[in-house]
Amino acid sequence: MGKKRNLDRSKVLAAAREHVAEQGLDRLTMRALSARVGVEAASLYSHIKDKEDLLDGLAELVFAEVALSPSDDPWPRRFEMYSHMLRKVFLDNARLITVVATRPIVSISTIGLIEQALGELTAYGLDPERAVYALDALVSFVVGHTLAEISADPDIGGHDQEEIATQRAALPAEIFPHVAQTLGSGPIDRDAEFAFGVRLLIAGVAEAIDDRAAFNAWAKV
Repeated sequence: MGKKRNLDRSKVLAAAREHVAEQGLDRLTMRALSARVGVEAASLYSHIKDKEDLLDGLAELVFAEVALSPSDDPWPRRFEMYSHMLRKVFLDNARLITVVATRPIVSISTIGLIEQALGELTAYGLDPERAVYALDALVSFVVGHTLAEISADPDIGGHDQEEIATQRAALPAEIFPHVAQTLGSGPIDRDAEFAFGVRLLIAGVAEAIDDRAAFNAWAKV
């Protein structure tokens, strides 16, 4: 096996990311990764401590795509923009969403994102404790919604939506009237669903900081 020159951590992580995008996370092994970069498996440990370190590095790559420049936009608009940016980044890295959802935040760069977000949330008027609650709620919602969207994509291991629709259609309407009302209405509009969820989160922050005026002004735009 010919060794590639100038191999470093960033190149190993980039190769791992490509491997996951092409074959899925369950097929990412140190042996498969070593074959991809053209070295013996033992050589990877000069750049990656172990599989856990590899997964942490992949999560860091995903969060590195999250960036929101400073602006004078009202806080509800900033919150909205940040939410949609997270969703886009997570959907762009769909095969890594479980890594993002389960790995601890350990890198300085990723902690820097948290610092920026908490700084903005406290500037809105939240105390530090509630700023953490708001950030956790935002990230949890975006991750959860992304997982729901991915579950509808059979190309990346999601469920067969036609089969699910058939099973739901067979449910007795007299027992499940509310579920029955949703049948035949077409696929869920995930964009509208996400926007509705973000609106609820922003309304909650507005209530917490007693700033309904800013929420109402944003909601009218």
